Amino acid sequence: MKRLLFVFLFLMMLAPAWGSHIVGGEFEMLSLGNFRYRFHLIIYFDEFNGDPNNKPQDQLITVRIFRYSDNQPMRDLVFHFLEENLVSYTQNECAIGELETSRMVYVAKENVTLSTSIVLSQEVYDNPQGYYIVWERCCRNYGITNILSQPADGNPNSPVTAGQTFYLHFPPVLKNGIEFINNSPRLFPPLSDYGCPGKPYYADFAGIDDDDDSLVYTLVTPYNTHSTVPYPPLAPRPFPFITWQTGFSIDNILKGNPDLKISSDGLLTVTPTMTGLFVFAVSCKEFREGVQIGEVRRDFQMLVVNTCPESFPPVINGKRPVDIDFGSTGKLSVSYENTINVENRCFEVKISDLDALTPDDNNRENIGIRAIPIGFKKDINNDVLPTITSAIIVNEESAIFEICFRNECPYSESGFFEIGIIAYDNACALPQSDTLIVSVYIEPPPNQTPSFGNATEIIETVEEGGAIQSWPLQVTDADGDVIQYSLLPIDFVLEDFGMSFSGSLAGIESGLINKTLTWNPKCDVFDFTNKTNFELYFIVDDNDNCLLKQADTAYINLSITDFSQISPPVIGNSLVENADTLEFDLKMYGDPLIIDVVGNDSDNTFILLRGDGLGFNASNYGVLFSGDFDQGSVSSQFKWELTCDTVDITFNDTFEFRLMVVDSLNKCGFYKADTLHLIVNVEPPEEQAFVPPNVFTPNGDNKNAFFAMVDYNDTSGELVNILPDDNCFGEFLTIRIYDRWGKQVFESFNRDFRWYGEGMPVGVYYYYLKYSNRDYKGIVSLRL
Repeated sequence: MKRLLFVFLFLMMLAPAWGSHIVGGEFEMLSLGNFRYRFHLIIYFDEFNGDPNNKPQDQLITVRIFRYSDNQPMRDLVFHFLEENLVSYTQNECAIGELETSRMVYVAKENVTLSTSIVLSQEVYDNPQGYYIVWERCCRNYGITNILSQPADGNPNSPVTAGQTFYLHFPPVLKNGIEFINNSPRLFPPLSDYGCPGKPYYADFAGIDDDDDSLVYTLVTPYNTHSTVPYPPLAPRPFPFITWQTGFSIDNILKGNPDLKISSDGLLTVTPTMTGLFVFAVSCKEFREGVQIGEVRRDFQMLVVNTCPESFPPVINGKRPVDIDFGSTGKLSVSYENTINVENRCFEVKISDLDALTPDDNNRENIGIRAIPIGFKKDINNDVLPTITSAIIVNEESAIFEICFRNECPYSESGFFEIGIIAYDNACALPQSDTLIVSVYIEPPPNQTPSFGNATEIIETVEEGGAIQSWPLQVTDADGDVIQYSLLPIDFVLEDFGMSFSGSLAGIESGLINKTLTWNPKCDVFDFTNKTNFELYFIVDDNDNCLLKQADTAYINLSITDFSQISPPVIGNSLVENADTLEFDLKMYGDPLIIDVVGNDSDNTFILLRGDGLGFNASNYGVLFSGDFDQGSVSSQFKWELTCDTVDITFNDTFEFRLMVVDSLNKCGFYKADTLHLIVNVEPPEEQAFVPPNVFTPNGDNKNAFFAMVDYNDTSGELVNILPDDNCFGEFLTIRIYDRWGKQVFESFNRDFRWYGEGMPVGVYYYYLKYSNRDYKGIVSLRL
């Protein structure tokens, strides 16, 4: 151990004797399950500068929980003293009396039961933005170098007094109806060593997280208290900040070169340039799946004194077996194929230190080595370092250590990784060091990765309500290794949509995996309205000797034809474009009503064109409409011709028809349709105009020899009946002929009657044609 070269400077030169006590601290929140938690408050007390009267271990501390979204107070917690211990130095031989810090731990207890299990009700603590717990305490040590923290005129409640607000932000205890288990980061190591001007200072300031959440560290301006009384009233955000001394700021906390920095993973570094007592604060934000869920602030102070003796850092050099000498400084690359035995996977490092030539150190220097991973997390010291990792260098000698990779497996999937071999001495207050970065390639042992017996991509569509379908998932391993598998549904639960998997969703089997994914898309049980596409990954990996992640994945994409989601078909007609309703007047024995009806479907699914009367069977009334069934497009002709042979109706009746194009019904009964409403007003037939003959000449010349309701057809030259046709509205009944005195001279019930006027004198006669619905009257002359 280096001998301190001069007498320590007392902190009395840095701060008045009436300084207060706070060094720093933080909250901890530990989940006990079932919405029960344990809260700790950790306070670091300055034993050298602090006022013992400000350290009552039996004092109760009251803190308050607020809702983050609106700063609403939720409840108070009472903390009781639990334990106290002194913070240890990295090297106890470097201890100085001016730096002595106690770590005091308090625990929250329920007021009634005094249980350390605090219940946070799921009905109360479910706000998505979470909650925060605070406690304010004044005061920090007076005479701090980088912030204003001293009484004015001996008044400890002076406005320049600086206190500390302890702060922890935590998430809701319930998310999506499920208990959200979370532990705050904890076990933050304190600063246990002092710094010296011009000497690099470093400390691992990182905590651990029991939930394996990601922790990100940043330096922040420390919080002050809302007032300068020893126990300020508990108040919500925003909290005041401390006031920096002139020349200091969040970007210049110690005026170091380089200044105080903290890496995102918690490594604190600085090279001070001046002595003093310096305060700083670190924010540790907690992330889960990329989303911030909490934050804890940790304040501390750092002592810089001019007590470190001058010393030289050690120097480390590396040499591969093929190298002649130790020529590698800073960087070394080594490579080992899997054919090289682990006993031969070695290289050497040489450590030298100029302090071994210093008479003040008896020409001796204690040095040691340790190994650190770079870019991965693992304690590799026992893997690569020799049994003896320290040595004493005398005069100009150096120490040589052999570094070997005793494990046949690399620390990465690719085989490439980096480690650091650190050489360190026993300088005060912190060891000085030098690092050799070693780039390593270790070829993994031969291994066959698992392979799928079927396709590595399954993309299929099933019909909702259709038959049960199954997909085999078979995996083999040529090496016979144990295979780990997992089926990963993306954002859905198999059972919620009728799917099942033979066995658990994750498991381990030896050499062969033979599983089946089954889907029974029952539409009367499962609702596919809001989800029709399902992605799954079937991931397999073998447990080879190195347990390297060499997984293979089958991608599964299953869809269902959800008829409730398809676009409806569209109906059209040949008469009026885009019409929903058509109305026509149709005459008996007139021209027929003919409409070409079409249906189209943008989804190109099978569609059905159909139609019928509203309240009656259209086919019974002579309507011709066959409909159609096809994929994407259908057509059919609607035809209606009114005759007495087709319908028995009265005049001025109205008939309504509904013509529809519908998606074909699936097994779930879902369909969509478009409708054409057809209204037909039935009118009587037009009255048939006819001109009866008005003279006949039965004189024996066989020309115009009789009276009848006939005329010559212009085309055929034949005589045709000209009476109105018999139909369902009216039919011929009889004809009677009368002389001028009103005597009936002829009667016939045949519409094809003939009256030859036998024995009748020349003159005018009157006829009377009787139909069932009307009468016709006229005169006819008999001439010779």
